[in-house]
Amino acid sequence: MTKFVAITMRVDDVLSYRERRDAIDQNWYDFITECGYTPILLPNKLTVVKELLSSIQLSGIILSGGNSLVKYDGDAPERDEIERYCIKFAETVKVPLIGVCRGMQVIADYYENNLVNIPNHVAVKHQIVDANNIERTVNSYHNMGIESIKSPLRINAQSKDGSIESISHTIFQIIGIMWHPERETPFELEDINLFSNFFKNK
Repeated sequence: MTKFVAITMRVDDVLSYRERRDAIDQNWYDFITECGYTPILLPNKLTVVKELLSSIQLSGIILSGGNSLVKYDGDAPERDEIERYCIKFAETVKVPLIGVCRGMQVIADYYENNLVNIPNHVAVKHQIVDANNIERTVNSYHNMGIESIKSPLRINAQSKDGSIESISHTIFQIIGIMWHPERETPFELEDINLFSNFFKNK
């Protein structure tokens, strides 16, 4: 039986073609497949997303990276709307959801946490420490992050400078990570296991 994972896409304005496009890094296809699932792309059109989510039995949802939230000077309100709907859907239907980079920022914002500017986190590698005091090195491509979190979210991992690198919901199967697993070559086993095992809970 095919196991599907839905993933959101960024919004790109292509001025030379006068087009507003949905886009995603093709590495996501390989990463999701290596985790044992088949990707389903979610367009930035709410009516279509509602139809897709209600029609397909999903093992999970991924909120991918790219685009700032509108309240933090982003220009893709349709994407904000889609991803907030995905979180509500995950709560209601009990579908596991993972937010990656911007995706984690959306989760934090959805539960009324503030984002702040985080220096020295763009195109670097750094160490993070999880709740069990286990360290690992991850990539980093964000200039906004989270320095504090409130219930119903909790901290799963932080970088050495105190920036929060991973969060989870205390009730629902919702987690966020600030690094990009799809940008590693080869993919990190820790990330494959994280996604594969988390979506098995559905």
